[in-house]
Amino acid sequence: MKRVLLVVGPFLVTLAAALYFFGVFERHEPEATPTPAPAPVDPSLPGEAALLAPEPTGEPDPDVPAIAAPVKVLVLAEGTRSFTTWCFQLWRVAPRIEWQVWYAAPAPEGLQLSSPGQPPLSGAPTTTDVDGAQILFLAAIDPSRLPAAFWAHVAERVTSGRLGLLVVPDHLTGRPLADEPSLRSVLPVASVLPLAPLEKGGRLIPGVFDTPRAFEVTADGTKHPATRIVPFEGGSAKVWGKLTRGRDGWSTKFVSPVERVAPGARTLVEVVGGDLRWPAVVATSGDRGRALWVGGLLDIDWSAYRSDYGTDRMRAMMVSWVAWLAQAL
Repeated sequence: MKRVLLVVGPFLVTLAAALYFFGVFERHEPEATPTPAPAPVDPSLPGEAALLAPEPTGEPDPDVPAIAAPVKVLVLAEGTRSFTTWCFQLWRVAPRIEWQVWYAAPAPEGLQLSSPGQPPLSGAPTTTDVDGAQILFLAAIDPSRLPAAFWAHVAERVTSGRLGLLVVPDHLTGRPLADEPSLRSVLPVASVLPLAPLEKGGRLIPGVFDTPRAFEVTADGTKHPATRIVPFEGGSAKVWGKLTRGRDGWSTKFVSPVERVAPGARTLVEVVGGDLRWPAVVATSGDRGRALWVGGLLDIDWSAYRSDYGTDRMRAMMVSWVAWLAQAL
């Protein structure tokens, strides 16, 4: 036994010294794991591939899409409104968005009727004007202002993918726009209730509120290019939460009372009134062309115009509408 210890002992001492020399017993900090590059999520519709992961720790800046080729928007409106004027102002960040506007009611003298470089329309729009545009923007226009053949031509171009359709109704034009036979075939909403009390002599009118009601983004809305504002699903939900709370939160006292959305359409933003959730922003699936219904925002509470935070994110969303409808997203 003594002989074994005499042999093994020096060997163990030598082994320990060698291991110590090579630093085996030193404490090593684990190597830093490199942060993975943002990877696209699995998309469920065109444009959602631009969503990124992982989510950032801070709030990302609003995502204003880059529009590579000029996009012409033909705007038809019943009259001048603060929201449509805001659109024209915020589109300046994307100089490739060109526009012309026709007002059914006489516009104030000196009002700008087209973007720089675009001539104003010489009269009521024709199908030739539609053919020269990539997007048709209906801003609370009464469809009876134009002949049925005009709207049939619009629907054909939307269905064929040659025209994107943006519809922003007010309290008077939501039902007529949704009921126009040709438009009905391409809109993402299938039925809009009339602007009338639910009961004869009653005061409750669908979609009309005594106090401003906040917009609420849906799960689809945090992913869809038209409403996500930032390219992160979780970040989008947080941004919408900030946008719809506080003194300058996005709210409205009216939203077109959409009773039913079209098959395959996705509700992106809602307005909650009592026990009912009214679809406010609704997008088609894109299978038969792209159309976007934007209710409530034409009547957004004036406080929304005061906030720089909200204005920057409204700009990103308005440019995103154009990019998605023009199939650039």
